[in-house]
Amino acid sequence: MAGNTILGISPGTRYIGVAVLRNGDLHDWKVKSYKGTWSDEKLNKAVGYIEKLIISHVISHIACKVPHDSRSSQGVNAIIEKIKLIAREYKIKFELYTIDDLKNLFKMHFANRYILSEHVTRRYPELTNIFLRERKNKHKYHIRVFEALAAGLFCHSMIK
Repeated sequence: MAGNTILGISPGTRYIGVAVLRNGDLHDWKVKSYKGTWSDEKLNKAVGYIEKLIISHVISHIACKVPHDSRSSQGVNAIIEKIKLIAREYKIKFELYTIDDLKNLFKMHFANRYILSEHVTRRYPELTNIFLRERKNKHKYHIRVFEALAAGLFCHSMIK
């Protein structure tokens, strides 16, 4: 496939948000959940899912949103390290972005991830339904999709 295909990822030990951008257009998005306590099996399932996406979408770049140090864990760090190894194996460019990087993308100072998801939804109206559903959720399940997409957008803005 011609052009740049970016896989945006927002990793977590329970949920992983992904978004696939092809030349800036949103082609796929999902939150994948992994229940149970952290284990090598859970790590391998999560990374295996990412590898399937890399192959099926012919990914050229991976943009990974890293959690703040206070919200990170050994499990999240292990996921990120494994994804880095896979990116190297497939010769895919791999970038890490902080929440501050993502805030700078929209050139706005916003206080929370909800505002980030609102900005992303304005750009991709096909996400309106999950954005509205997320507003009502006590536990923010889909927020990782918005973070993954914002990371992908940041990467896209750097390579175009």
